[in-house]
Amino acid sequence: MFPSPIIFGYQVDWFQDLQYVAILASALVFIFRRSYLKIKNPIYVLLLISLVIFWGYTGARFIEVIEATLTNNLAAQRFSFIELLTSKGGTRIYGAFLFNFIFFAVLIGLFKRNELLGFLDEIVIAGSAGIIFGKLGCQFSGHGCYGVATNLPWGMRYPYGSMPSYLPVHPTPLYDVLVYAVLFLVLIYASKNKKFDGQILIYFLFTVCIASILIEIIRNNEAVFLNMSLAQIVYFIMLIGAIIFYRNAKSKSNLTY
Repeated sequence: MFPSPIIFGYQVDWFQDLQYVAILASALVFIFRRSYLKIKNPIYVLLLISLVIFWGYTGARFIEVIEATLTNNLAAQRFSFIELLTSKGGTRIYGAFLFNFIFFAVLIGLFKRNELLGFLDEIVIAGSAGIIFGKLGCQFSGHGCYGVATNLPWGMRYPYGSMPSYLPVHPTPLYDVLVYAVLFLVLIYASKNKKFDGQILIYFLFTVCIASILIEIIRNNEAVFLNMSLAQIVYFIMLIGAIIFYRNAKSKSNLTY
């Protein structure tokens, strides 16, 4: 959306630089809230954070390659699967969510490490703060994560970036920013009175999955199956998983809602 300025000899890369800001924001929120963690061993916490980063990055790259292959986009035509996976591909945040969702679900299910749910509560709070800046990176860079054309008064043009749009389109990254900003505040408030570990994670998953499925309707992404984009399919799968997790947590906690 904006050109990349040069500041003190450094050319700003809106997308990449705001990803760094996103990581820093998430880290600061997590550190600030470390007293809420029931896991007190710092080595264990660092190991878990490393696993979140590893599976997040792996999933984000892998799903990007799958999407590029299914939609037959330019990147998939120019590079091999391995090249896309290792050096040429982009990232998809829903891939990061999916891989971490699967990994921790398996870890908790097989080894009964229920203390991880409290850790994940804090991870999604910190992640919500960081994603706000990550989505601003999408908005400022104009790399194609905007929506379809619109005549609404808040439609925006993205004349810069790798995939410019000269017609007004839905500023879907800003819709994402609004969702995550509100979600972050709600999760902070809810965490003060949560009734069981994993409750904040459930709120996060329900909100993100439903909001993302709806926003994808107007996002400029190609359908891959039953008129659904890959993002919608992944979020739908995670939503089903979240519902199952919620039912199990509610049953074990004997809570009434």
